[in-house]
Amino acid sequence: MTVSGIYAWQNREPSPRAQENARLVRRIREIHEDSRGVLGGPRMHEYPRDEGERGRLNRIARLMAAERI
Repeated sequence: MTVSGIYAWQNREPSPRAQENARLVRRIREIHEDSRGVLGGPRMHEYPRDEGERGRLNRIARLMAAERI
């Protein structure tokens, strides 16, 4: 990899998937706080879906685990 390639990579915007994951994590945190921390992945999956958000159960569970929610 060239030096110019490294600088280009460092200054690149996050991918659309990474941006959507960040937005979904913010929403998951809101729902988790509203439920006083009792919702797990399966029940958490229902709320964003009902609001028209995209996100499968495994994706929600993976994001929750990565964020230690």
